[in-house]
Amino acid sequence: MGYPQSFHYLTAIFEFTTAVMLIFRPLRLYGSLLGSAVMLAAAGTVILHGEYAHAMPPFMVLAVCLLVAILTVRSRRSRHRA
Repeated sequence: MGYPQSFHYLTAIFEFTTAVMLIFRPLRLYGSLLGSAVMLAAAGTVILHGEYAHAMPPFMVLAVCLLVAILTVRSRRSRHRA
């Protein structure tokens, strides 16, 4: 059981899209959420296969993506209040 042989291309497209979206402020929240989804899937995959040590990097990137999402939401709220 596994992913199709060319699945890494789809993953790369999602990761590149995430990087581009993070650059632009209006898209930053969506980029961080897309990145979070990709990293959650990556961590889940390695955990499912019992490679627990390999789950640490995706979880760290997931934490950064979630932090960016939180900071982006806070920034948007503070701009709307002013």
